[in-house]
Amino acid sequence: MLDGRLAPTMPLVDWLQNHSQAVQASVALIGVLLTAVLVVTTIGYLRATNRILIESRKSRQASEAQASAAERTIGLLQQQFEEQLGLGKLIVRDAIVGTRLTIEYWASQPGFGQLASAHGLPPTDNVLPTNWVSALDHARRISSEGATDLALVFENLKKMCDEVERTRSIAERQGAFLFRAPSRAPEFLELARKNLDAAEKKLN
Repeated sequence: MLDGRLAPTMPLVDWLQNHSQAVQASVALIGVLLTAVLVVTTIGYLRATNRILIESRKSRQASEAQASAAERTIGLLQQQFEEQLGLGKLIVRDAIVGTRLTIEYWASQPGFGQLASAHGLPPTDNVLPTNWVSALDHARRISSEGATDLALVFENLKKMCDEVERTRSIAERQGAFLFRAPSRAPEFLELARKNLDAAEKKLN
């Protein structure tokens, strides 16, 4: 009975032994095919993912463009509304008056421009008027040259603020008497004053 049970399996064993190279080749071919399928699937997945990312990027850019366009439209409508009410010149005038008061205030600070007094100067957060951007937009509609002078006012005031903060930092870190280079803050403040005079003449 044992021989009877083993007899049917012997031809299969013999066949596998006789065709071992063919079997190995078949197994290798199947492995290659499976690898190829995996590679093709991976490439397809990467392409699909890339398309999704591109579409997402396009959608985000379109949303940002729409938001920017809406913001510009709102700003333009606000400016038109203000101009219709005759507020354009008032906004420019208010910015000029406020800026002149700021310049006089800083020019009167004790020790302004001296490194030894830098730590005692007031904060520079509110040097520019809160409506300076709007004032420039309205100024361009009144006089392009006046708007250019007004822009120089704000630019020089920004430089003055940077110089004040620079000297304040040096005074805190190195000491006032260890650094002899003078501060250029008064120079920028005087330039801002001259630009403001020129802008006021052209914008009135």
